[in-house]
Amino acid sequence: MNQPLLGLHHVTAIVDDPQENLDFYTLVLGLRLLKQTVNFEDPFTYHLYYGDSAGRPGTIVTFFPWPAGRPAESP
Repeated sequence: MNQPLLGLHHVTAIVDDPQENLDFYTLVLGLRLLKQTVNFEDPFTYHLYYGDSAGRPGTIVTFFPWPAGRPAESP
């Protein structure tokens, strides 16, 4: 059952400051905050969803704000 890949629904990244993230994606880029949920793997962290005004797949980018996180080390 090989099904063709029809597209990408969304991409997720980790960010430090949730307010800076919100301001940049809504005020600078003009995206809409579509949804804010709890990260199901870490219920103490939010999952922020941004996209175009219709929330169409392929326009969505999501973020986990982890202010206490640290950058990955280079190999």
